[in-house]
Amino acid sequence: MFAAFMDISSISTAKKGRAGRVQPGVCYHLYPSCVYESFSEYQLPELLRTPLNSLCLQIKSLQVESIGEFLSAALQAPEPLAEGFGNTSCRSQAREMLIMGAIFRCFDPVLTIVSGLSVRDPFLLPQDKKDLAGTAKSRFSAKDYSDHMALVRAYEGWKDAEREGSAYEYCWRNFLSAQTLQAIHSLRKQFGFILREAGLVDADAALNNKLSHNQSLVRAVICSGLFPGISSVVHRETSMSFKTMDDGQFYYTRIL
Repeated sequence: MFAAFMDISSISTAKKGRAGRVQPGVCYHLYPSCVYESFSEYQLPELLRTPLNSLCLQIKSLQVESIGEFLSAALQAPEPLAEGFGNTSCRSQAREMLIMGAIFRCFDPVLTIVSGLSVRDPFLLPQDKKDLAGTAKSRFSAKDYSDHMALVRAYEGWKDAEREGSAYEYCWRNFLSAQTLQAIHSLRKQFGFILREAGLVDADAALNNKLSHNQSLVRAVICSGLFPGISSVVHRETSMSFKTMDDGQFYYTRIL
């Protein structure tokens, strides 16, 4: 059995800018009865459905004094525990990576990675061009198969293209979001300013990046910030699995 759900809404709001469909209309959705009956009367607000790590970092970049007070002004604010966890988790990871990047003189790539982790992925994946987009991303991943290093290379390439006046062509050719790269650039400036004010990085950019070419060192700094949310690869004769220190749930990220 199926249940129909009618959503009388303005397509001009939902579809504006997509294929020119800007007239009011009616949208029909068809669900199995068991799924339809499990729906809440109203959808849970996005603020309560998404991880707060990225949001907390973006709020912090606005130089807001209290993230908790800022979020409490929302119509349906997240639970204090969840907000506190997101704030503490993202703050600890970002702080650890940035400080370690400054100490080990590989600041710029780490700064880019931290900023990139706080926004969406800049690599686009159009449904009709998945193969081309995947090939474009693999060029940035190179031989290390690292999403983090791919982000660094994509950002640095974008900055070079911007200086040459060809940033638009660069993004279009490599399936990159110019808006996301610009957001990463903005966060880099915010984080860089905070660390300079704290005296953790030198005014000499060359000194701060003396070892930025050492990718093994950069990957080690990434691991130090993501710990314990990392896993080791366990190879068996016919299979491969991923284990954390406590053999529990893990988040799989391609670093090495």
